[in-house]
Amino acid sequence: MNAVLGSVDGTVRFFGLTSTSMKLEGLDRHQRLIDSYKKLHGARVKVAA
Repeated sequence: MNAVLGSVDGTVRFFGLTSTSMKLEGLDRHQRLIDSYKKLHGARVKVAA
């Protein structure tokens, strides 16, 4: 129960979470996904032009 209440009020972190920033530093999978989206949107711009 303490872990649940701590998770709700922010005093306990969820198991397995990595500390990061708004730039998603340390989350390699997220960075690769963002890079893929950038490539996709760049390709769409080229096709639309």
